[in-house]
Amino acid sequence: MKANIEGEALHAVPYGGVSEAELAVLRNTGELTPAESADLIRSVIRDTEHVAFATLTSLLKSGKNPRRILDSLQLAVAQIVLETQDLNNFNMPHHCYEYHNTLAWFFDNFDHPRRLRLLYVAASFANRVADNMRGLNDVNPVVIRAPQGADKMTAQQLLDQVDATICALDGPACLAWTQAYMDNNADRTPLVRRIALAASKLGNDPHNQEIAQCMLMDYGTNKLAGRDRQLLSAAYHTAMHRKYGDPLECANRFGKGMGVELH
Repeated sequence: MKANIEGEALHAVPYGGVSEAELAVLRNTGELTPAESADLIRSVIRDTEHVAFATLTSLLKSGKNPRRILDSLQLAVAQIVLETQDLNNFNMPHHCYEYHNTLAWFFDNFDHPRRLRLLYVAASFANRVADNMRGLNDVNPVVIRAPQGADKMTAQQLLDQVDATICALDGPACLAWTQAYMDNNADRTPLVRRIALAASKLGNDPHNQEIAQCMLMDYGTNKLAGRDRQLLSAAYHTAMHRKYGDPLECANRFGKGMGVELH
């Protein structure tokens, strides 16, 4: 805060408290434009931490709302998830997303004077995870196209395809059908519910199953135009993350015990 927000040279002395400059930034109300959000996402996932911090600081100093900046950081991590293809490599991207989800909850529920500092932690976490994925050679361009003829299907038929492809662990296909639903239906609520249900029944490790719920939760609070990326990443992560044994065993046991047929 001293260096980035106040422009103060740092020395080997203890620092404490919260300055008025830091508190003033927390009162920012400016909204991010789509271009500003895209620039922040690019700097966080494609550039160095120094550049990411500089971009973040510039937005804060120009009066942008820290909470809306966090919305953009969430989209950056969602993009990292979407660019991951090796099922063994989701651990860092999805734990990073979980941190951003928790931080958003913290911002929304606590008026803590030092919470601005955690925004820099979030940007750093995302930047380092992106760098880690480059080191693993698992950064893959994402091109999502709805299947041919999807525009002639009903909303229910599209949702059934979303569910079926997620449960078939077919990441690219579930992205295509999720996009198809969004291209043809303005109401996202049924899609949110269907992805949430798929995430609940698919897998036997709640630690991983909860990631999609975090993304769906944030879709409900994110104010940026690009927030559909969180729905895509929720569906994709649910299909792609590491599973153990029969991923539907737990759901089938529950369904049998409750007398509920799961589809």
